[in-house]
Amino acid sequence: MQAAQAKNLTLAIFHSHREGLREFSIQDDTNEPDLIQLAQNRNGSDTQILSVILMPDGNLIGRLWVSSEEVISLRMIRVIGQKIRLYYPNRGLGVSLPAFQRQALAFGEALNQDLSMLRVGVIGCGGTGSAIAMLLPKMGFRNIALFDKDIVEDTNLNRLHGARQPDADAMSSKVEVVAKSLVELGLGVQVRTYQAWIGEADCRDPLKACDVIFCCTDDHTGRLMLNRFAYYYATPVFDMGLAIEVSQGETPNFQALDGRVTVLVPAPGHACLLCREIINPVDCTR
Repeated sequence: MQAAQAKNLTLAIFHSHREGLREFSIQDDTNEPDLIQLAQNRNGSDTQILSVILMPDGNLIGRLWVSSEEVISLRMIRVIGQKIRLYYPNRGLGVSLPAFQRQALAFGEALNQDLSMLRVGVIGCGGTGSAIAMLLPKMGFRNIALFDKDIVEDTNLNRLHGARQPDADAMSSKVEVVAKSLVELGLGVQVRTYQAWIGEADCRDPLKACDVIFCCTDDHTGRLMLNRFAYYYATPVFDMGLAIEVSQGETPNFQALDGRVTVLVPAPGHACLLCREIINPVDCTR
């Protein structure tokens, strides 16, 4: 507890039950309130303690003690490494909407339920981000947060999904235009919008609440921030980039049409964007 206080960390207890009990035991319910009271007496009233049970089948369940009288069951536990593993109550027992029945036949009911549980952030709602955002509800994602500070302009209309001329005339925000299109799909998606740059204070808590992030911004500063974020908060970031190379002759010709997806996870073998030389720190200072 002294080390946790010095480093501003949360103490976590992991244990298993030899008899294979798949829930917190009466003994847990008796001992853990005493432990959180001890921790708060020493480290302060805002101290919290995490308790996790390791199941015989490899499953995990957990809860967070806020006080000796208040405990919060964890909505979901994510294990981030070479694979992304999700643990939550009744996983695999959900019933898919009719729109996702074929996906369930191909990949199983658990996939549709997993996607519906994940909170997804889309950074940048331009040509790439708006396309990604439109696909997410059709895959079964139900909770989406959109981040972009820009408005719709005439030059966006040929590539910004969901944008119309009245949106450009009204100088509507990109996030609101894309959000409206997602809701109108009728697939039960909940969308939150943030018309701000992701480095601003208003975006901090919404970003930390995301389970997965799609980075579709085109600036080095934003990518550098998310590059750090992925490792600090153990949040998978799928960074995307598109590049078109055109000749400089009298009649321009396409010389290259390239797309890139880089996965950022805090696991061995996954290099960051700086290591891959995808972003340039010098450009971040301009």
